[in-house]
Amino acid sequence: MAGLQQLVSLPEAAARLQISQKRARDLARGGQLRTIKLGREYLVDVGSIRHRQQVMHPQPGRPLSPRMAWALLVLASGEEPDWVSPAERSRLRRYLSRNIEQWPRLLQSRAELHRIRILAGPLRKLRELPGVASGGISAAARYGLDLMPSGAEHELYVPAESFRELREAGRIKLGASEPNVVVRVLPDQLPISIARDGLAPPAAVAVDLLEAGDERSARAGKRLLDQSGAGRR
Repeated sequence: MAGLQQLVSLPEAAARLQISQKRARDLARGGQLRTIKLGREYLVDVGSIRHRQQVMHPQPGRPLSPRMAWALLVLASGEEPDWVSPAERSRLRRYLSRNIEQWPRLLQSRAELHRIRILAGPLRKLRELPGVASGGISAAARYGLDLMPSGAEHELYVPAESFRELREAGRIKLGASEPNVVVRVLPDQLPISIARDGLAPPAAVAVDLLEAGDERSARAGKRLLDQSGAGRR
């Protein structure tokens, strides 16, 4: 657990991130800010604030919609997103030329991130559900990257309906002090299933790694984008 000198109040975290306190509380509840909870109040880890500032920092221009975000990720993975128009595809190719440091912010609508606690049995069943795909560090080795998860680390893309069913059944614990799974909940009504033999597309995995915030993961993410072509063909 972070020491007290590394923690700030939720209002202070919101001020540092230049967001509302409601938004900061939502990020804390979803596990996107690391916290400890004292009674009804959250204390926020300064390192997670710094990570969000550095990796997800605001920049000019709006993030892509979920539909366009996944079209870009499919295109960057060497496939053709057949649900977009030729004009939209041309626009996406211009995005491919952007500095990839901007990609986590640009593509943040691809999924809603949660850090959860789930027991081994339900986790095993979750991984076998249709449409569930490994992402981030869980997919890295299968894409030939020298990154291996520990026994407690799992990253999964999960369809929204499946995630809702898990929550309603009480199978997962949100905002757990010791989460063991990073879940990226996919938007409803995506035009594709993103799972490829149980894996998210390589460009999506690369962006997951860029979001991780540590230098080794970021290097691996950039390497994976280069391997997949990232539309530079």
